[in-house]
Amino acid sequence: MELRILGSLEIVDDGRAVRLRSLKQRTLLAALVVHAGDVVSSDRLVEVLWGDEPPPSARSTLQGYVSRLRQALVASDGTSSPVVANRAPGYVLEVEADQLDAARFEALVVEAQDRGDREDEWEEFGPRTIERRATCAQYPI
Repeated sequence: MELRILGSLEIVDDGRAVRLRSLKQRTLLAALVVHAGDVVSSDRLVEVLWGDEPPPSARSTLQGYVSRLRQALVASDGTSSPVVANRAPGYVLEVEADQLDAARFEALVVEAQDRGDREDEWEEFGPRTIERRATCAQYPI
């Protein structure tokens, strides 16, 4: 399972896009991805989803969106990663760095910066990262 946030927000499972049915569900995922690994309070998520005038049922509707998002994040092999976990006072997206395109991109930038002008190290770096760079190339700057 892979989350792509560079470009359009996408969930990709085994090379296939996973469709999130509603704009609110995509907005919820985006809010959690932006803060991956950190707790996002239910109050903040309600504000993100409905602005200054949430409906009276906002909390229970949020729970429904979280439930459906969890279902969408179950991979075709039955595993569930990334995970939307309950953490007081809200929810946290638990995701491995290699499942998030932005994290992979950041790691490549850091690796390239660390190599600097050391030409001898670029020979090793180049072939090893062709596949990763190809993945990042789908997001033109």
